[in-house]
Order: sequence, then structure tokens, then C-alpha cells
Amino acid sequence: MKRKLSFEAAAVSAWLVIILSSASFAGEYATYYNGRFGFSVSYPSVLEMGTAPENDDGRRFSDGQGFVLTVYGSHNIDGLNVKGAAEAAREYFDKVTYETIRKRWFVLSGYRGDSIVYWKQWVGTDFLHCLLMEYPREKKKEYDLMVGKIAGSFSPGEPGGNPGTVP
Repeated sequence: MKRKLSFEAAAVSAWLVIILSSASFAGEYATYYNGRFGFSVSYPSVLEMGTAPENDDGRRFSDGQGFVLTVYGSHNIDGLNVKGAAEAAREYFDKVTYETIRKRWFVLSGYRGDSIVYWKQWVGTDFLHCLLMEYPREKKKEYDLMVGKIAGSFSPGEPGGNPGTVP
């Protein structure tokens, strides 16, 4: 009887850890705004923000368990249009499983090694605003809702200007 109870207690504990870790992503969100390039994104406040790079072009966030969010801006020195930028981004993937191209942005999703990759990029004549999320394939169900919320919040802005506007 004792052994059966401890097995059940362990099973319940493991279930609670899974539920609570998933629920932590459903909680509070914070917003990162990049003053240099003008874009913004909301992210779960449980993610740890990395230090700013010297050129302050973006940030990296992670949960320490395989989820990594990277957001950054750059100058469009090659003069890429949306299709050209999407084609260049495809090189990052082993396999693209989803692709959407619009007038000012694109989304690619697929696989790179053992990770799921989601890439959304706003393309302007002078700038590129990039959102990149990577996480282990086996944690797809755990992260999918969070990925959708983060992606939906990613907003371009005018470099050095206001978030949420596209020049």
C-alpha cells in the first residue's frame, strides 16, 4: 500500500509540475520596446532577458528549458523586398513547413535540427525587424500558445520613432 501511494504521489507531483510550468506562460506579460529600431514585442515575464548588445539592436529572452526568443532590428543594406528577405531566412531552416508572405512582412515556421523555429519579419526599405523563436520539438504543446501570443504582439515601428507604425 505504501509503495502504491508513493507512486501515485509522484505521478500527481509530476502532473502538477507540467501544469504549473505551462500555466506560468499564461500569466503576466511584459513589453520590450527597442528605441533604436522602434519595434516592440510582448513576452511572458517569466522569461529572462539577456543583456543588451553593444549596438542595442535587440534582445534575447529564454526560459532556461529550451525556449529562446530573439528580437532585433537591422538596416536593410541589401535593399531586400519581402520575398527576398523570406528567401534569405529560409536558409536558416532544415525544413520549412509553413510560409505566409504579405505586403510588409512574412512568417516562416519549420524545423532546424531538433528544434521548432518560428520566424516573423517586417521588411521596410531601410529596416528589417525580426522575431525568431526556437524551442524543442518535444515541447511543442507546452509552447504553442505562448508562441502565438508573442508573434501576434510583435509590432514594427519607425527606427528611432514610435512603436506600432510602419514607415
